[in-house]
Amino acid sequence: MAARAALIAGLMVHWLASAQNQYPATLAEDTKGALPGTHRVWVDDKNVVWFSEQWDHLMTALDARTGKQLKRFKLTERYRINSSGFSNFAMDKNGYAYETDDHGNMIRLNTRTGEVKEYKFP
Repeated sequence: MAARAALIAGLMVHWLASAQNQYPATLAEDTKGALPGTHRVWVDDKNVVWFSEQWDHLMTALDARTGKQLKRFKLTERYRINSSGFSNFAMDKNGYAYETDDHGNMIRLNTRTGEVKEYKFP
């Protein structure tokens, strides 16, 4: 666990330096009017670093070795900008990210395709 934390910290430093010290979530072209902020970071079994950008509702994947952005999914149609959204997610070994919303639903994001499914809790 400590090795993964060190990997994440090193990756974030590398990535931020290569982005000229600007967080991608703070760039106006990402989501106009959105506040910056990264809420959750998760390293999957393939050493892909996933993180949620809570206020502009993006889910981003970075290569842990190179810092290269691999994927980025916009979830803006599900949430209002600057409101809590897809943020406190968990991932399974099959590549799905899960989150709950304020309406009693479980949200599943397929991290291979970007497909989002919603399931009602009983």
